[in-house]
Amino acid sequence: MDLGEQIKQVADTMATDGTIEKIIREQLTEHVKKTIDDSFRWGKLSDILRDKITELMVPAIKEYDFGKYLLNMDSILTDVVNETAGEANNATLRHFKELMTSTKKYGDIIKMSTIIEKYKEFVANEIDTDGLDVTYDDGVAYESVEVNGYLEIEDDRSWSIFDYASMDFTVGSPCEEQGETLNRCIHLHHYKKDDEDATGKKLWTLDSVSNLTAEPRIKSLSSLTDFDVFLISLLRAGVKIELDEDEFNDDVVPSKEPEATFR
Repeated sequence: MDLGEQIKQVADTMATDGTIEKIIREQLTEHVKKTIDDSFRWGKLSDILRDKITELMVPAIKEYDFGKYLLNMDSILTDVVNETAGEANNATLRHFKELMTSTKKYGDIIKMSTIIEKYKEFVANEIDTDGLDVTYDDGVAYESVEVNGYLEIEDDRSWSIFDYASMDFTVGSPCEEQGETLNRCIHLHHYKKDDEDATGKKLWTLDSVSNLTAEPRIKSLSSLTDFDVFLISLLRAGVKIELDEDEFNDDVVPSKEPEATFR
């Protein structure tokens, strides 16, 4: 029997014993399963399910009071911070409480101008004043330091349901060399379909902060600045950001006061 006859014999057998029917059924079942699976991942069905689930979950999460766990966690934290000392202790406790109680602290929406003012306070408090000139024009103070910020919106991605942007916060003259410790960059996204406030303005969500994690370890809290903890709080609470300002350039006077020396 040549090869052609063997193939025909096998085909005839498969046609009569139900093998072909079984293969067609399996392939059709797999195709239907994949089509339904894809429908749940992308497209209108996925959007409807996500919206319905969000509609049910968000109010419940917003109303939940996580603060009732603070007392118990405070006692656990006390054991941890006893391993450190002095200012590190105070910073750890302060930052821990801020992160645990900030879910409703800033509301649902915060303006970018508020974040900018927080950054200015951060620079004023954290700037290294070594090498800065002292002025005597209106009392005794260190010379002012330039701070800048600029929002960059990425090119539209037609296939994406999100817009993306980033905001740089930088320190300028005469302290550019302190940028490594004082500069920050936040990354944002905007859901094209419905992220708007009552006036129709776009609302953005904080995705991440460069070099920071949304879940810092307790022992690392003392090394964070108040501004870092503020940003992490916004990130964890899912606070929306209104872009009432998208750039700034200002001068900040260091909080530290120099000792006056008169000649």
